Amino acid sequence: MRILPLLLLLFTNLGYAVDYYVSNTGSANNAGTSPSAPWTLEKAFSYDSYGNGDNVYIMGNFIKPSTSIAATDVRLTFAAAAGAGNTVTWQPYRNQVSRITAAKITATGGSGNHIFLNINFDSQEALSYHKTDSIERLQFWDGSIALDRIQFVNCGFRATPNAIGNMTVNVRGCIMNGVGGTAYEHGYYGGGGTGNKIIGNVFVVTGGEAIKYAPSSAVTSGQINSNIVINAGTFANPVGPGYGILIGPGAVNVNGLEVKDNTILSDPTATAVQDDNPLLLPGYASTSMSSWTITGNRVEGPDTTIFKLGTASGNTVSTLTISGNTFGINNLGSAVSRPIFYIFATQTTPTINNNAYYNKGAATVRWQYPDGVGYTDFTAWKSGTTFDSSSTFTGNSYPPDTVRVYKNYDEAGRANIVVINHAMATSKSGVDLTGIGLLNTEDFVIVPVEDYVKIQKFTTAQTFTYSGSTITMSLIANDDYSPTAWGTRVSGTFPNGGFIKNHADFTQPSTSRPRYSSWVVLQAPRRPTGVTATSPSSGRILISWTKPAGSDYSKFVIQRRVGGSTTWADRSTVTFTEDHFLDTTATAGFEWQYRVQSYSDRSPNASWSAIASYSVPSNPPDPQPPTWVPGSTEYDATRLILKPEWWAQPGELPLEQ
Repeated sequence: MRILPLLLLLFTNLGYAVDYYVSNTGSANNAGTSPSAPWTLEKAFSYDSYGNGDNVYIMGNFIKPSTSIAATDVRLTFAAAAGAGNTVTWQPYRNQVSRITAAKITATGGSGNHIFLNINFDSQEALSYHKTDSIERLQFWDGSIALDRIQFVNCGFRATPNAIGNMTVNVRGCIMNGVGGTAYEHGYYGGGGTGNKIIGNVFVVTGGEAIKYAPSSAVTSGQINSNIVINAGTFANPVGPGYGILIGPGAVNVNGLEVKDNTILSDPTATAVQDDNPLLLPGYASTSMSSWTITGNRVEGPDTTIFKLGTASGNTVSTLTISGNTFGINNLGSAVSRPIFYIFATQTTPTINNNAYYNKGAATVRWQYPDGVGYTDFTAWKSGTTFDSSSTFTGNSYPPDTVRVYKNYDEAGRANIVVINHAMATSKSGVDLTGIGLLNTEDFVIVPVEDYVKIQKFTTAQTFTYSGSTITMSLIANDDYSPTAWGTRVSGTFPNGGFIKNHADFTQPSTSRPRYSSWVVLQAPRRPTGVTATSPSSGRILISWTKPAGSDYSKFVIQRRVGGSTTWADRSTVTFTEDHFLDTTATAGFEWQYRVQSYSDRSPNASWSAIASYSVPSNPPDPQPPTWVPGSTEYDATRLILKPEWWAQPGELPLEQ
């Protein structure tokens, strides 16, 4: 045992990656380098000697601080890896669903890099653990650093106001469900620095300022692409709308920004509009903008400003392209007609064309440029500005119903889906998932986004087998958007025994399902191959298989049935490290059929293997006489046949033939 730390140190110095483990049963005194001796959460966050390529595996669900926490602002100091350029990856152990609960996580110290992969952060559960009457929040908050050192990839955030705050991080494929607060709080609040910053494939459902890209230093290039924001608004006034995507911190030059293929939706039937908050607001208080491309976005909502560029006098933008966007408004005739399109900033050399505008309401809409000059007639807007010469405007209509599929940047077979369904249909046909990396003939699941962070197993998932063709998906799902599901300032008991207090911040507003529904597509675990059933000896059937390549699932499930039956029954489960199972309960005189399933907590609805069978004879062969190997307790028919008369007298050795 004394050698282990020395070996680990040696391997680290030689560049070998080390695996660390974290669980609720861990100890700060453990080595942390095996599943049987894991660390606590606090130990993992405070450790400052990670090496390049190290992994931290989160074991189990509801990972929480090991101590009883009563403070309002609990900070787990997240120490970065020692050494510039070192990268550490945090991820669930063997495809488990792992949720970290804590009040606040502060990133500080060191100079390394960290990637959080497929980990969920759940402040709803944090409340049940910490049990205080003060508002508690699970946040990642940069206490001192301003470096692009942290990435969140395919993570989930639930009931987390300011889930990611004040951090210059890349965020890809994450889901933020319920991120708003009593004020305009954010799902993501950060950005900045040089180089390419990506906020993409992100779901934000019911948030305040859902995505606020507010760099603290000049940006040379950035991408805010392929995000989905639904019903941004505050929990205090859930009818909203709130800012969907807001870009710009003020007094910082933002150059080379791409805002592409985002979907920003706010319930168009809302009549009590809280405030005139643009759903897409690039150029918030930014003093200088250049080389901006805003294209392929779908933005629609109630009687509020749909799109606005710039907010303060002195804003300037050059080399601006706004094209191929769809803007929809339901203008119900407020005291002040809300603009569907509004350019406040002074701009030069703009390209604004090939956009589609829609107004469902009876009141007129307004296009505005420059500030103070508005057009309520689309033809006058085009002639007065020379913009939108090939664009269209349609009155008395919502934008067309559609399905938008966003391929995940990092995980093959994964995608985000948003269904825009003003017709209020209960299903949607023709959903095309080609090109997202699904495996032919293998299963995949479609999970309601509200379930992704909340539950351990996707019991509400729809299961399909991929064949390269389109699918028809149901739009009826577990409606967890209702206020009662989140506790409308009422107490509720949680399965872990915790207790949620009366927190106004976590009052979940309703959405307009099925008008807007959102989903996550996940490739189910690949099926085992080469399944065989043989009999090594009487009364035993050995089931063997080949594990899927490149996968690390939780376990294998083995089922069996009698030949001719249509009913399968679970026989056993084994860990994913196994590739066989010995069945000792198969009754003689029957054909027994077996199948094997790769199991993952993230997607239990996996494909089954091909069937293997073995027939157990009704009359098994006569047992062979016992045999004995001299010098051992084992019997071997090839060495010695024992008969009763051959045994020696007491004190003598038996005779060998």
